[in-house]
Amino acid sequence: MNETVMINAYIVISIIIAATDILLAVKSFEKNKTTGRFLGFACMGAAIVDISYLISIISDSYMCMAIMSSIYFISIDFMLVSLLIFTVYFTKGKFSGYGKWMVAFCFLYCIYELIVFAVNPFMEIAIEYKPRDTLIAKYSYHMKPLYDLHLIFSYVMVLLVVGLLIRKICKIPHEYRWQYLSVIIGILIIVGTNAIFLFLPGESVVNLLDYSIGGYSVVSFIIYWSCFDYSTHGMLNKLKTSIFENIGQGIVLFDDDERLILHNERADFFLGEERLTGCKDLQSFLDVYGLSFDPESDDDSFSLQCYIKSETEEKTLRCDVKKLENKKGHKIGQMFVFTDIALETDMLTGFQKWENFKQLALEKNDHFTFPVGIAVCDINSLSVINSTLGKKAGDQRIRLLAENMRTCFPERAYYVRGTEAHLIALCSRSSEDEMAVCAGKLKEKFDGSIQYAVSVVEGETHSIVESIRNTTKAMRTKKLVDSKSIHSDMLASLIRALEECDSDTEHHVRRTQIMGAELGKRIELSDIQQSRLSLLCLLHDIGKIGVPMEILNKPGKLTDEEWKIMRSHVEKGYDIANSNAELKQIAEEIRHHHERWDGKGYPDGLSRESIPVLSRVIAVVDAFDAMVSDRPYRNGMPVSDALEELKKCAGTQFDPFIVSEFVQMISENYSDTVKEVHKFRQEKEKPQHRQVAKPEDNSTLQEVFCVHTVQCSRYLLDGSWNILSVDDNFEKLTGYSGEDVEKNSMNQMDLIPEADRTEYLCRTNANLAKGTYVLQEHRLHRKDGKDIYVFCYGRVFYDSAVKQDRAEIIISDVSSTYSMKILTDAEQNKAEVRLRNWENTYRTDSLTGLLNHAAFRNDMEMKLLSGDFNAMMIMIDVDKFKQYNDTYGHHNGDKYLILVAQTLLVSLRNEDFASRMGGDEFAVMMFFNKSVPEKTIKEHAQQIFDKVNLTVKSAEGGTGISMGAVIAKSEATFNRLYEEADNALYEAKESGRGRLVVKEHGEK
Repeated sequence: MNETVMINAYIVISIIIAATDILLAVKSFEKNKTTGRFLGFACMGAAIVDISYLISIISDSYMCMAIMSSIYFISIDFMLVSLLIFTVYFTKGKFSGYGKWMVAFCFLYCIYELIVFAVNPFMEIAIEYKPRDTLIAKYSYHMKPLYDLHLIFSYVMVLLVVGLLIRKICKIPHEYRWQYLSVIIGILIIVGTNAIFLFLPGESVVNLLDYSIGGYSVVSFIIYWSCFDYSTHGMLNKLKTSIFENIGQGIVLFDDDERLILHNERADFFLGEERLTGCKDLQSFLDVYGLSFDPESDDDSFSLQCYIKSETEEKTLRCDVKKLENKKGHKIGQMFVFTDIALETDMLTGFQKWENFKQLALEKNDHFTFPVGIAVCDINSLSVINSTLGKKAGDQRIRLLAENMRTCFPERAYYVRGTEAHLIALCSRSSEDEMAVCAGKLKEKFDGSIQYAVSVVEGETHSIVESIRNTTKAMRTKKLVDSKSIHSDMLASLIRALEECDSDTEHHVRRTQIMGAELGKRIELSDIQQSRLSLLCLLHDIGKIGVPMEILNKPGKLTDEEWKIMRSHVEKGYDIANSNAELKQIAEEIRHHHERWDGKGYPDGLSRESIPVLSRVIAVVDAFDAMVSDRPYRNGMPVSDALEELKKCAGTQFDPFIVSEFVQMISENYSDTVKEVHKFRQEKEKPQHRQVAKPEDNSTLQEVFCVHTVQCSRYLLDGSWNILSVDDNFEKLTGYSGEDVEKNSMNQMDLIPEADRTEYLCRTNANLAKGTYVLQEHRLHRKDGKDIYVFCYGRVFYDSAVKQDRAEIIISDVSSTYSMKILTDAEQNKAEVRLRNWENTYRTDSLTGLLNHAAFRNDMEMKLLSGDFNAMMIMIDVDKFKQYNDTYGHHNGDKYLILVAQTLLVSLRNEDFASRMGGDEFAVMMFFNKSVPEKTIKEHAQQIFDKVNLTVKSAEGGTGISMGAVIAKSEATFNRLYEEADNALYEAKESGRGRLVVKEHGEK
């Protein structure tokens, strides 16, 4: 009786299990996903296995039992294959080519078993059924080799499924492992139970029933729950109850698979409960609320700005995005924290107020993802609109500009109302080019005249607030040179003053402004630098208003004194610019725009990269325009001659890189340049040019002798130190003639500067108290107002002819002596050494000691201009350097870069050049004679790659390098070679890193 009850209970439970499997299959198919379809097939297979097995054990008919058993075995095969495919997608895997062939083989094998078990009821080729006298399962199985293959195939499928789940578990944080671990446990229980059933001896009802069938439904439910209904509510319940529901900020949390797992009531209030609940995953959440965010970003946290519209109002919210990680650094979720910033928001524009934004930005730099693009916009002549049409009209223009900014800048932009009417857009993961494009669209779309400036903050070491201030300053500079802005009136008055000195000033500065703007784009100046360059083009010669017109327009050769006055215009310009807050930013560039690349310029003798870059740019543009323009005392050169002259002076007077880019710019766009910049004269035979006035060259030293005549002057004083008589040299040293002395009754103290007189009297009287003569050095005040140093010998004697005391004075100019010249030269040498050391700081990378980007570029451009040879440029990148830094720390990361640099230097020839271009990127330039075969050049590249790669890989945690090279057999600019070598490097990294790619110049 007990056995009968057990059998009936088993039958009822089996039917319930089958119904449950069918229900889960239907729900899985409704998910309309790949995972859902294959899970549905597996659940349907489980239901068929359950029903077919049940019929086979209760049937008395041999044929019915045999057919149901075959269906049972075939269903197991198709169920396991479906489960395997589902598991691949469930664990976020993808089928490789090998995987697809493997699945195809599984299906073919299932078809083979379908044939085998379809034949088996009639021929018993896989299983032989023997009748037995039992209450249930009245036939026993006698397995043959073909059935053994079925068992092997089934267990292999199970092992593959379990293996995929274990691999997934190893890759994810332990917080999310249970959903996969529970599936593994369920599968292993079923397999273990089934194995016991197959091999357990005995013929009682307890031993004859397969209890693993019941596990199919349980495992199907576990898999369905793990795939579609899993959440961390249980894990985070206490945290949600105690904090999330009571915090003043809205919190929305996604798990590592980007599924929405919880949100608090404050988030429902901010975002709308119905809309938020409808967001099942991260992407739908971002789409619904218009948020721009890259889930794959490496940034731990940053801030967004969003505007949530409802039927009654629009809320301005700040959204702080934070990546959640466990102790091992594995991502376990993504959290969005929404804060109501209504009190921090400017009511007119909806942008955050400047003071509140400063506090946010100064807290820490994790609110934005670097690089951060900045755009500062302002309406031209807004004060005129306010004064003529009223402040309400001005406010309407500001509000319209703010609305247009929201449509022209990316969704991820963060907006701030700056000081005055400046509107600021900040955009994470952006570039200066992207911000310039957006600002350009805004300028076209806005119904009115605006001015803008853009910049980019590269990393956390730079202050966003300070960068905004610098960008704002650049925008104000643009308004200075913008004729549509009232701010340009001050600039126009300065230019008019300069025109009084030089009638061609207006045309000259406008030509240099246009050429300078185009050249600035070619050498990739930032927008801030471009704005300063535009102002510099207008005012670089402003100091000439302090130079007499007869010197400025003198047709002949200038004397030494006149040339000295002419050269002083850079210092006068520096003083003028420094006296004005708007012009102070270009004061240094004005001062140094006549410095030379070789250090022989004026006023400070700077050289190479120590000369401000904008000064180097204006020097080239200014020189070119001066050469091709007519002057009262000479005709202008043809353009081709002027370009050749620039090439000759590259590396001595001018920056070679800037010359190269300028020559190429004029050569490529000659016709456009003629129309826009200057009405250059047509090419013709070179005329006889009159040379620009230059000072006489007094720098050649005369032959050095051991004995020198020292120029001196002797004069007499009476007892009251009045000058009685002077010799002929007195006027040469002091500027006073004998007539001046006699007419003005001069005294010795008239020759002493007023500030030195007290000290002079004290020292002279103290010496005379000790004896009758004095020997000392002091300053002497000349008639022309200048002070010189003199050696002075004086003695007091009694003149018997007049019976009075007299004093004899002999003076000699210190600066004219050989000793002083030696001392001066020594001091100049010391100063030159200090200057060169100072200049080296502009040329070398502080970490590795290699040339920096700018110095490398300039030196290589000069080399490329100088000769006929083959060149090879190599770009090198350290593989996975960020990962190395994260693992071993930045200090060890710096050591690793130093190792790369040192190994690179050892790998090069003495005549090769190496540079650190920035971060973990290095560059090499090599030059070869035309006779060197291309094969040899490539071998050099391979040797460098092998040596550096082998060395850096041998370091602890070493990751190796990727390298791209380009070989140029014809003329090429630095920028073109850099671009092509960088493309080759990118190709090497895309091919799997740790590779070398060599291409020819011009090859795609």
